[in-house]
Amino acid sequence: MSNTKLLGIGLIAFLLIGLVLKFQNHAPKTSVAPNQTAIRYLPLGDSYTIGESVADADRWPNQLVKRFAQNGKRLEIVANPSVTGYTTQDLIDRELPLVQQLKPDFVTILIGVNDYVQGVSAVTFEQHLDYIISSIQKQIPEPGNIALVTIPDYGKTPSGSQYSSPETSEAGIKAYNTIITQAGNKYNLTVADIFTASQKVVSDPSLIADDGLHPSAKQYTDWTDIIYHALESSKIP
Repeated sequence: MSNTKLLGIGLIAFLLIGLVLKFQNHAPKTSVAPNQTAIRYLPLGDSYTIGESVADADRWPNQLVKRFAQNGKRLEIVANPSVTGYTTQDLIDRELPLVQQLKPDFVTILIGVNDYVQGVSAVTFEQHLDYIISSIQKQIPEPGNIALVTIPDYGKTPSGSQYSSPETSEAGIKAYNTIITQAGNKYNLTVADIFTASQKVVSDPSLIADDGLHPSAKQYTDWTDIIYHALESSKIP
């Protein structure tokens, strides 16, 4: 073979190696093995879980999946049946049946703000939450693979005052969040508390979506950090 041909082949090989190295340097940084079995994840809730007013990728469940992937654990959202305006009763009627159908390994629950706004009593809310948790525990492989997320303080947003005074809504949501925390203790579940973080909207308008009520992508990132660290500490899912 001539020296010219050898030089040409060597040059092509050099360029190919360069392209491979360039791709590797710009590839997403993740330690998840390609053949790792995915953890089937089902987020249940209302507008806060479906991410009203933000892009799909900015919803906190989607951000949570990405966060776990960056740290070597593969989660797969099998569905997000959450709907704006849903109460615990709506979750029971329309979302809970999906647990049996989709067979998730891990479930998050963020529900209750619409119960409060619609005047559902604390007693009824507690009964519904108990029913939701106990039903899910009977249908997933690990009963402890459920995370509860507290209700944010919507009253501090510009549009929140149309429902009640900021002081009234804060007290009411705190009472509901006490029920959520107690349920976590009762069933030995992780509880991620985003309530205080949600109140930062008072000093940072960028945490509020364009509708003046729901969280922005930036606030959902803050929630994701809190939820991720709560799960990491409890070693679930």
